[in-house]
Amino acid sequence: AQLCALVTNINRSHFNAEFPELLGGSYEVDRVRSTFERLHLLLMAANSMFFAGQLSKAYITLHDALSLFSKLENSKAVGIANNNLGNVMLTLYRTMKKTSAPSLCGMSHHRVVSKGTSYFQHSIDAGEAALKQINDTEGFSENYLIF
Repeated sequence: AQLCALVTNINRSHFNAEFPELLGGSYEVDRVRSTFERLHLLLMAANSMFFAGQLSKAYITLHDALSLFSKLENSKAVGIANNNLGNVMLTLYRTMKKTSAPSLCGMSHHRVVSKGTSYFQHSIDAGEAALKQINDTEGFSENYLIF
């Protein structure tokens, strides 16, 4: 029950604090909680790196997170990671344009635009799939705002 409440709060974006301990759970529940904690810390670190201007580190961390979320088949997290990666690519593009740098983070201007477009498209696709699923199961719903 504690794990379900934790996952629900994360999915509804009601989770901002330290990762809580789960009391009395089985080994399997503890491993799931531990995985969620690692993923949560990974995203917090990536966000900190992004806002500190460490775009290369943010990109690598978010790319790793995307890989993990994909393996876990967590479509919401995959969509969010793709959106965040798109924002990193957009920031790289703007930085390259402002500084006239031919490449950043080992990527050319063309590669940054291509990857950014792809990340944003995947994010949009994930959002549309989530809305379709809500619409198919509930019809029009206020849950559109919390997918």
